[in-house]
This record gives sequence, C-alpha cells and structure tokens, in this order.
Amino acid sequence: MVNKKDISQRGYKVPENYFEGLEHHVHERITTRSSRTKWSVSPAPVIGVLAVLLLIIFFINIPTEVEQTAEEVSPEAIEAYLIAEMSSDELLTEYAETYYTSSNDDYEEYLIEEDVEINTILSEYNY
Repeated sequence: MVNKKDISQRGYKVPENYFEGLEHHVHERITTRSSRTKWSVSPAPVIGVLAVLLLIIFFINIPTEVEQTAEEVSPEAIEAYLIAEMSSDELLTEYAETYYTSSNDDYEEYLIEEDVEINTILSEYNY
C-alpha cells in the first residue's frame, strides 16, 4: 500500500486524515452498492422469451377437430366414413346383399318392359 509520505513526495496533495478513514469508507460503499443491485435486463432476450411463450400458447389453443353438422357433410362423405369403419366381413356381406340378391322378378320386369323374347337371349348365348 502507498503511504501518505510517498504521495506527498511525488507532488500530489492529499487532504488531512484522508487515508485513515479511506478503508472504512470504501468498504461501506461496497456493501451499500451490493445491497441495492439493480437487475438490468436487455430487451432482446425478454422479447424472445415472450414470443416463444405466445407461440406455445397459440399452438396449444388451436382446435384439433372441426365440428360439422349433418347438413354440412355430403352423403358421399358419410358413406365413405361408414365404409372405412366396417370390417372386411361386413363389407363382403353388404356387397353380396346389394349386388347378388336381385330377385327374378326384377329380371322378368326388365324383359317385359324392353319386350325381349327369352328365345332371342338363348340363341345369342347358344343355349
């Protein structure tokens, strides 16, 4: 540490009793400054954190399913949904009932309406 005499010899003037209370004065200022430390935060990280939080909140609140009423859904879409939910056995049964259960009455009505002779059909297929 530098003495008062060394400073005086170099041409500096020091007030009287300056060094005697200096150590206590410096220590007092250090303790009072550390007790009232300010938190200074740059605005860039704060804005970044807020932006991330807003995005998280936005994506959490997005509805995942859109509700539709029966009037808004087409019959084809309902049919496609029901077919997708059916098992293969149910699909085969439905297909068979739809396409292979026509009665003979339907064929007879068609032949009568179109005025087709049964002999004409048999002759075309070589029976």
